[in-house]
Amino acid sequence: MRLLHFGLACSIACLLPSIPAFADAHSALSASPEDARFTKLADEYFDTLYFPLNPTSATSAGVHTYDARLEDYSRAGIDRQIAALQGFEKRIGAVDAKTLGEQVRGDRDLLLN
Repeated sequence: MRLLHFGLACSIACLLPSIPAFADAHSALSASPEDARFTKLADEYFDTLYFPLNPTSATSAGVHTYDARLEDYSRAGIDRQIAALQGFEKRIGAVDAKTLGEQVRGDRDLLLN
């Protein structure tokens, strides 16, 4: 189970080069309040979890806030990352996909996978 969540984070790293364009596209496409709320949750995921825990990926994606840091691969660091990922998985999973527009629904699926 733990390896699965760590694998999820690694999978998302492959998508990072498209994140800035992804975020800009969402601002324009998020017409409904539900889409806007989900987009805000997705931004929170990247800003408070993914990039801080993966500073090398953040730098590669053009986010230079964490340039002086490296990933924490200690047992405690990985355990913190797993717990944080599980928390966001619950929050994202709680969003009813049927209330989202097609584009944002796909983004929800992407974050969950």
